[in-house]
Amino acid sequence: MIFGAPALPSSQHPFLRFRADPRPVGLVLLGTGESGKSTIYKQFLYLTNRMARGQEQCYQDIIWSNTVQAFQRLVNGLNELDLTLGDPEMELEKEKALGLSQYYPIEVERLVKMKGLMTRFWRHRAIRECFCRSSSLQLLTSTK
Repeated sequence: MIFGAPALPSSQHPFLRFRADPRPVGLVLLGTGESGKSTIYKQFLYLTNRMARGQEQCYQDIIWSNTVQAFQRLVNGLNELDLTLGDPEMELEKEKALGLSQYYPIEVERLVKMKGLMTRFWRHRAIRECFCRSSSLQLLTSTK
């Protein structure tokens, strides 16, 4: 569904028209800060195969950095919201989580370990509760 319109058959999808047409496309995106303008633009580039070589990796790095920042904000938010993990092993993992580098490039091996750590935390009730109360933590809108 695009902008509230009913779903189109895949043969009529608007992005197919842009993929087939090599001419430049003018696009104006308006909105307040952190409203998703850059995200929409990058998705448009990606979906229409107009992303230059190397851009995709750059955007993946930025997305990863944002993900780690949001994750660390949730972990820090546990204390601010007086939530506890209630598991000594998870409390030790908390230090690892806060020590993650949010900067890129990140090697694949570290990425796999970090993903596992984030997954373990996300399964915990306290982190999900923290996420539900995220308006008081000032999380980036991209976190949701």
